[in-house]
Amino acid sequence: MQSYDFPDSSASVTVRDLPDGRRRVSVVVEPAAWATPLFVAQNECETSYPLELIELVLEVKGPGSVCDEISREERPEYIRRALYWTICSHIDESEAAGRRILDYGCGSGASTMVLARMFPRSELVGIDIDARLLDVARARLDFYGYENVSFRLASSASSTPEELGRFHFATFNALYEHLLPDERRRILPAVWRSLEPGGVLFVAETPHRYWPIEAHTTGLPLINYLPDTLALRVVHLAARRGETGRSWSELLRAGVRGGTEEQLVAHLAPPEAVRPEVLRPTRLGLRDEFDLWYAISGSTGRPRVKRTLAAILRAFKRLTGISLLPYIAFAVRKSTDAVDATSSTSPGPLAA
Repeated sequence: MQSYDFPDSSASVTVRDLPDGRRRVSVVVEPAAWATPLFVAQNECETSYPLELIELVLEVKGPGSVCDEISREERPEYIRRALYWTICSHIDESEAAGRRILDYGCGSGASTMVLARMFPRSELVGIDIDARLLDVARARLDFYGYENVSFRLASSASSTPEELGRFHFATFNALYEHLLPDERRRILPAVWRSLEPGGVLFVAETPHRYWPIEAHTTGLPLINYLPDTLALRVVHLAARRGETGRSWSELLRAGVRGGTEEQLVAHLAPPEAVRPEVLRPTRLGLRDEFDLWYAISGSTGRPRVKRTLAAILRAFKRLTGISLLPYIAFAVRKSTDAVDATSSTSPGPLAA
């Protein structure tokens, strides 16, 4: 057994070898009057990772997120569920064979590893701004030995690496809500320009900007409807997740403002360009975005309640024309008639 102590957060982590060759990681937090209680996303997990990789995840992500980070990639019902349903309810899996896929904002590489398993005949490129997160991503890649994956570092949150060429598919998985307003205006068009005509951008696990409860960051009701200044005051007065001392910019980076399908599509191309085609999730037995949300989230945590909620929200859309869900997931295709600065015969750079 290996033990690791974190006095600043009163946390300790143990790693125990299991008879089947796997390891159990456990996180314990002892309350202390002088320390802010550490939020632990997941207290325990079992993993096939070697000790060196577990230690790297722990070093980079910290004791509060180590188990959650490992589970994101290894548990089928975590990231894989969202990516599988978001992608495969819109296109046939065979369409990805031999194609290049961009995993933008790949973080520690959990989503990229999942995509590599889903599409073993595709080329995966993961991009992130954080070099330390990419250290974990590359260590994961070394562990699995996938030959169809590479990672690149973006020089800033408002730029993208050059000379990447073109992609047929791109994913924004749990990313858009963490981009600052100016980054949204710069990065989405840059990624869109990197897509070939006919290419598809998939957006998954983004909180809805106008859902009544801001569940992603603060857990507070109704602040999605408040102006930024007033929302910040309410967070400082009422939040319980350690956000009371954060600036508005820090809260935005943490994901306090989600997005809508309309907002994301508006970023992709200037008004005079060919309008992107929003695809509908009609494969795998689904009918609409409400079925897609239920397919992603309904199997865990009160499935009957979620099924009823999906039916109510579908009826609400019929009455008002407004599509409202806790999280949005959708796909948008670039027109084959689209012409942009990078659509020459030479694959140009992906640059903001």
